[in-house]
Amino acid sequence: MDYEITEFVPNEKVVLYAKHFSMVSLDTITFVPRSDGGTDMTYHATVNLRGPFKVITPLLNKSFKGLGDRAKAGLEKALAALPVTA
Repeated sequence: MDYEITEFVPNEKVVLYAKHFSMVSLDTITFVPRSDGGTDMTYHATVNLRGPFKVITPLLNKSFKGLGDRAKAGLEKALAALPVTA
């Protein structure tokens, strides 16, 4: 899917929107500085199925959860491999 940035606040938040014939996705990524110099990141995605696909939403919830868990693990692994800069 192609995403459009609908809101951007540097160092704080980015909101992404995507529309497909079968679904609409709204993703919000927030960044909060920590006292140790790091950053906490939160990624929240809301996916709404459209048209005839709506009826299978309950069946897909588990798949979406698994997809999100795998994405989180991959992101954590990638970020952990980056060099730490001061």
